[in-house]
Amino acid sequence: MSRCSGAAQLQQYISTNERISWHGMSKHLVDIDEEALRAAQAKLGSQTIKETVNRALRQAGGDHRQAVRRRLDLLARADLAAREQAWR
Repeated sequence: MSRCSGAAQLQQYISTNERISWHGMSKHLVDIDEEALRAAQAKLGSQTIKETVNRALRQAGGDHRQAVRRRLDLLARADLAAREQAWR
């Protein structure tokens, strides 16, 4: 077994495990469509790749949560038949 410094071991770990979690954040090695990135940066007004990706992910996640909330609210307001009559 070869002996490596802590930094070398960390670099080896990083290169063999494409993801590292740290305080709610992860590093990922991904291919990004440059044209889509530029368009997202323009729309979001972001400056860096990290900022653009994080804002886009939060926006997409928020859109999903809002859609689920709207559907649950609609269901809660629905005038449903009494459960006893549901299968008759």
